[in-house]
Amino acid sequence: MDAETVRKRARPEILHATRPFPPKPCSPHDEADFIRSWCDAFAHDAVWDGLTRLERSSADETIREIRGPVLYHPAVHVVDGEDVIDICTTCYNVVKRGNIPAQSLANGLWIGDVPLQLQKLTFLECMLVARVRHNYFVAKVDKGQRKLCANAIMFAQPVGKLYSVLPPPRAELDQCLALLFVRSTKPTPADWKRTPFLVRHLEVMDALRWLKLNHSEYGNVDLSDTNMRQYCQDEPPVCVVYRPGDGKAPAESLSVNDLEDEKGTDYGACSFAVHGLTGSQFASMSHQQKIATALRWFRTGGKALAYGHDNSPESIFHNPPCARFFNFMVETFISRILRPSSTEDGLFGPTEAYYGTVESQGRLTLHLHLLL
Repeated sequence: MDAETVRKRARPEILHATRPFPPKPCSPHDEADFIRSWCDAFAHDAVWDGLTRLERSSADETIREIRGPVLYHPAVHVVDGEDVIDICTTCYNVVKRGNIPAQSLANGLWIGDVPLQLQKLTFLECMLVARVRHNYFVAKVDKGQRKLCANAIMFAQPVGKLYSVLPPPRAELDQCLALLFVRSTKPTPADWKRTPFLVRHLEVMDALRWLKLNHSEYGNVDLSDTNMRQYCQDEPPVCVVYRPGDGKAPAESLSVNDLEDEKGTDYGACSFAVHGLTGSQFASMSHQQKIATALRWFRTGGKALAYGHDNSPESIFHNPPCARFFNFMVETFISRILRPSSTEDGLFGPTEAYYGTVESQGRLTLHLHLLL
């Protein structure tokens, strides 16, 4: 952008007027105005649009949002002519302290009742309908003499992927799921049906159609019958590594009073657990507390899981969700704090022009260098 273009875009009254520099400090009234403007930019309608969308059953229905307070109807009762709302003890204690409950809609984490189309999905089917892929899994199935059980370990990917066509091609599933089956003989079709690693075409497409109608992030997603037909319905669609075993649980995984040497279920869907490398309990720990917890774990005989990775870190510059939110933050800062297109001064005084560059820092997150 040349100097002449900057002059044309800047406010004429600023270019031709004499302004003191540095500008005077903001008055308490101006500070409150900037804070109010910033908070308005993050209001529900601006950031969380689509979270309170009313359910639709066809594309012919108009998209409608719930305006005003969003209440969970099963929790609303009428007592002596007044509306009363049930609230759990945990949320009540948080609200009483003047804070927002962690799992609330106001905090962007409450999802409400899960629709039937999504309730019936298996673990693998959930992976096929997910638009953003940011994890990969190593899963294991153990088959003993009578019982069958499964578990998976989740790892975070350094670079997420955003799909515009769902379900993804079958070949891409090998990049985010590895499956190990431990048994004396290879599994039968009946064994696979008890695991969460099969794909049912009708259920997957039914869930995707519901998401396309009712989820704001799925409106422009294309549904591919061609990709769906690539998935076999009788066996897992990924490569399976077979390892011989007697199906007995390792001694270190059994409790003192556990008399069963096999874990799992005798019939029906097998037990299934997903483990992450970190949990929500670490979010509230300080750095020193995390170190103390790790030292206590190793000193008491705890073990660690190691996995390989590349020598050089990958950039998340092309991570669409992060980039979109970063762009929203920057545009909000420019429009609400700097106010270059407004007749009012910005927080740092009148903004004649600005120039900024975006970089990826050492922890792989985006940041901005801005010159006013």
